[in-house]
Amino acid sequence: MTLRLPVPPSVNAAYANVPGVGRITSRRYKKWQTQAGWEILVQRPMRVFGPYELMITLPLSTRGDVTNRIKAAEDILVKHHITPDDRFCEGVTIRRGDVTEMEIEIRAVEKRKTA
Repeated sequence: MTLRLPVPPSVNAAYANVPGVGRITSRRYKKWQTQAGWEILVQRPMRVFGPYELMITLPLSTRGDVTNRIKAAEDILVKHHITPDDRFCEGVTIRRGDVTEMEIEIRAVEKRKTA
């Protein structure tokens, strides 16, 4: 399944340090979470209940370090119960591509046997 969401802010812009309070979620990140949450509701994606992989494509125009967008993508999927906890993620591929917004392809993977 593929979701199309607004591009999240970089992890560097997702949090702010407030003297006497500590680290808090930035307004920009909260705004993105709200927008992305509405987009998820509109797209009505299926859920993944076990191990999965993500393939994230960001617009070519995305500035900065693309890997700084992974955590926001993972967290929004968990928050909206599309994927279980991040510990079930078996791998992430992220790249820039010919898209207009962030695309997240979510693939369920077979549970791997451990020795």
